[in-house]
Amino acid sequence: MQHGAHGASGRCVLLMVVGLATCNAYAVVTAIPEDDPSTGTTQEVSGVAHLPLTISNATVPYDQATLPTFLKKEDAMGFKRADQKIQMGSHNRLREAMIDIRNDIPTEGPHGASCEEAAEEPREPTTELTQNVTVMISGGFKAALKKLLSQYEAKSGYEVILVPGPSMGQSPQAIPNRLARGEKADVVIMVGDALTSLEKGNWTQPGSRTELADSSIGMVVKKGDPWPDIKTVTAFRNTLLEAKSIAYSDSASGTYISSQLFKKLGIEDRVKDKAHMIECIPVASEVAKGNYALGFQQVSELLPVHGVDLVGEVPDEVQLITRYAGAVIAEAVNQKEGEALLSFLSSPEAQDIIHAAGLRSVRAENGGSSCRSSHTANAVFILLALITILF
Repeated sequence: MQHGAHGASGRCVLLMVVGLATCNAYAVVTAIPEDDPSTGTTQEVSGVAHLPLTISNATVPYDQATLPTFLKKEDAMGFKRADQKIQMGSHNRLREAMIDIRNDIPTEGPHGASCEEAAEEPREPTTELTQNVTVMISGGFKAALKKLLSQYEAKSGYEVILVPGPSMGQSPQAIPNRLARGEKADVVIMVGDALTSLEKGNWTQPGSRTELADSSIGMVVKKGDPWPDIKTVTAFRNTLLEAKSIAYSDSASGTYISSQLFKKLGIEDRVKDKAHMIECIPVASEVAKGNYALGFQQVSELLPVHGVDLVGEVPDEVQLITRYAGAVIAEAVNQKEGEALLSFLSSPEAQDIIHAAGLRSVRAENGGSSCRSSHTANAVFILLALITILF
């Protein structure tokens, strides 16, 4: 956004709002520094930081992981970093910098969903509490669920409130950590192994677990670039060796790539200098900018990004499949509606959309075991009847 010349020296205005309903404190810092004399224009941006907030010579402490990428770079767009602070002085080339601060959403950890997901604000409820279904959700399934929200809300009359966070890890946003500190939810949708741990800890309603989808790792290139061959393990290995640069996520898929995949292919030492973990932003967005030749992440997280082509999935022999499942929380306010949501997500109509979002359907597994048991029992009964008749 461009503005006319301002001419005034840098100023800083602090506005704090306390959300009584949610007991969350918010603060907005607006800094109005001098215009950039070299261009005669200024720019307007926004970012996220955390309480406690202190103002001293227009300096705002922040958590780096929650800020947009351009705020993390040294001197980027006029912001200067010093001891993890944003200094909004008179030399700042930004005319208006607004920082929305929420004290109960800290920075993202190294495992699980990426930082930009964890910093995302949940959808705020617009109806009474009992008419909302709160879902704590891991990043790999979020895009699929968002495609289904309007359909489900119109059908059920309930609004779905999404609270994003990784399935595990030390991050305060991690779903188990949110629950442990008393945050409320009706449903969790997360990596299956992590959900199993919650079940063992009696955090979920017995028998409410619903298998939802499998997620695989895919590879993208910048849109218009030639597609490398990754159809076989040998071809895939050669593609990695020939690539100028490789990017992978800071989530579970990236951890697998850096700690296991390269070792399995015997190329760990040969790619270590050109393979980089991308923190806090989608891997595909960096590939789209031309910063990296190849990008790896969950297919469901690659598809929504423009400017890239999905070449395909990692070969099956070296693939990592991540299972996503959901369950109703033991102390859910809307237990029945939580069950209804999971039932909807496992229905054929929803599974088709989930598959289109880059996930693998597991519809046959939901209720499938009882169905198979029934067929087996019928077969045994018929066999016994035939034996009785014949003998």
